[in-house]
Amino acid sequence: MDKSTLIVYSCYNPSISLIDSIQSIYDKIEGYDISVVKIICVDNDSNILTTYDVVKKQFPDVEIIFNKNKNYEWGAYKYAYDNFPHYDFYFCLQDTIIFQRPFNINLVEDNSPYTIFHSGGFKNMGRGFSSQDLLNHRLFKQNINFDDMVDEDFILCQHNTLLITRSDLSKLFESLISPPTNKIETEMYERIFGAYFDKTKHKRRVLNHYIKKIDREDRIFITKK
Repeated sequence: MDKSTLIVYSCYNPSISLIDSIQSIYDKIEGYDISVVKIICVDNDSNILTTYDVVKKQFPDVEIIFNKNKNYEWGAYKYAYDNFPHYDFYFCLQDTIIFQRPFNINLVEDNSPYTIFHSGGFKNMGRGFSSQDLLNHRLFKQNINFDDMVDEDFILCQHNTLLITRSDLSKLFESLISPPTNKIETEMYERIFGAYFDKTKHKRRVLNHYIKKIDREDRIFITKK
């Protein structure tokens, strides 16, 4: 029996890339009955909303949620976890992630989430943080300690994108209780998610081969006529 899946987009000023991404879900995601999949777009307090009009017309089953989320991807995913509790899998992604190759969503298992791999660490954020700055940062005050990773290289959760079981997502939010509140902090969360999965010994699987990321400067916006 196919598992139920909630696909959660974290959206801010979405462009045509969101439409392309949703279409790629329908075209490339396989191994399930579409009747057990729901797609939601959680808006992060955008001021450009024209793309949603096209989404509503082209994909009427997609639910768009305006909850003035100020906590970026963490906030969108936490909203989905709290308000849509009856799903087996949660596919959490940015609105600029597009699938290029077929992907079987049923392959995800407990303790083995899919993420976009990128080698790095806290020290290469490029934001001028010293090790001590990071250790004193409020985002290091979680229900899990990764102080020992502040100067280490590890695999990030790039673009804060993950496919994860509800059980694993529940444990993640029990540990990561301090949300990001600005762009720099959500960049830090690519590292925090990655550090969390390493510290908790999750056997991550690679999404990189299946997707492409549309760069910010390449986005095309829909204008009202």
